[in-house]
Amino acid sequence: MLFDFDLQTNTTGLTDITAEIAEAVTESGIYEGICVIFCPHTSAYIVIKYDEDAKENTSETVIISGGKLLLGKHQRIYFCENSSKEENRKFYVKII
Repeated sequence: MLFDFDLQTNTTGLTDITAEIAEAVTESGIYEGICVIFCPHTSAYIVIKYDEDAKENTSETVIISGGKLLLGKHQRIYFCENSSKEENRKFYVKII
């Protein structure tokens, strides 16, 4: 199942998209599987992080277990904007 999301970014920085992805997992009905989050932009990326150190990726993969994202207690999924101007962005979530 593929979901696409529109996102308006205002400036360089992080936008927490964990809730939107968790909602897509719930809507998919997948109880055990894989969730891939993909960003099709060259000046933005997806990251799972807790602290300040984060590797820039155009996608992240998260295990689905028990119908929920298998993340650490303090981990969140972020859309990271590198452009200093307002942008209309998109990201995709594929649930298998």
